[in-house]
Amino acid sequence: MRILSTCLTAVLLCVLSPYSDSAKSMDFDTIEERLDHVERVMGSQALMDLLKRVDDLQREIQELRGQVEVQAHALSRIKQSQRNYYLDLDKRLRQVGVAATEAGTTTPAASRLPGVRIPPAVEPDAASVREKPLQGLKKPAPSGVESNSDREQAAYQKAFDLLKKKHYAEAITSLKAFLKRYPGGQYAGNAQYWLGETYYIMRQFKPSLNVFQRLLREYPTSSKINDALLKIGYAQDELGQKAEAERTLGNLIKQSPDSTQAHLARKRLQKILGKTP
Repeated sequence: MRILSTCLTAVLLCVLSPYSDSAKSMDFDTIEERLDHVERVMGSQALMDLLKRVDDLQREIQELRGQVEVQAHALSRIKQSQRNYYLDLDKRLRQVGVAATEAGTTTPAASRLPGVRIPPAVEPDAASVREKPLQGLKKPAPSGVESNSDREQAAYQKAFDLLKKKHYAEAITSLKAFLKRYPGGQYAGNAQYWLGETYYIMRQFKPSLNVFQRLLREYPTSSKINDALLKIGYAQDELGQKAEAERTLGNLIKQSPDSTQAHLARKRLQKILGKTP
């Protein structure tokens, strides 16, 4: 009996051994699959976090570019204002010199004629010297009376200051009101551009595109044409209009190949086409 029991035990062990190895193998396969799944999930989450960070950085870069353009525009206006001031001052000084010379000049030919009595020279009155150079110049408006040009400039400056302070919603409202009141004013083209730029900074690409395109139609001689073309290409790219963006940026490069805007257009085109800038 003991021998029979021993034989049965040996047979059972031989039969169960393959199943035990198979169970262990299945356990190992299941663990490895689970680990692979966890790694894929973690990798996917890390990728999503990285993409979100890249998107945040791109948004910050766009805002910084907008601020740089705002500051550059403000600096340009200051330089232009100073230049106008010095030109006006130089003109006034030259007119004062001409007036003083005419007042103190005698007629040499008459002094040589016999019997001609030359009246004593009259010292020019200081008040008359001051008045003569101002003749023909536009007189300033009386104190307390503001001209239409001054009101336009003040309204534009108010809207522009809101943009500089990053009060974007208020700046949009103010710029729209300015364009409605002064559609043909000397600052209308610039106001149209900064309205589109404000929308772009806020990532409202559709209204930004419409505003820039309107600038091309209604203010074709504006100094902001190249800037508007560049931002039209940018907005089209952001809206997924790749073919239109390529065409717009390509036209800008052809029109002004050596401009700063053309340089930025080339970089954006490289990005659109998937090339390393």
